[in-house]
Amino acid sequence: MEKNLKFYWTLFKITFALSAFTIGGGYVIVPLMRKRFVEELKWIDEEEMLNL
Repeated sequence: MEKNLKFYWTLFKITFALSAFTIGGGYVIVPLMRKRFVEELKWIDEEEMLNL
């Protein structure tokens, strides 16, 4: 339970920061999300990101 809570809290903080400080909508946020979720955190792989 605590592990899930930590995961969701981290997910919230990352997406909040990306959304709050990024101007330009989806075209700007997608590469930043890719860098964070695929390269840094390795939560998903490249192909899964492309499918999203």
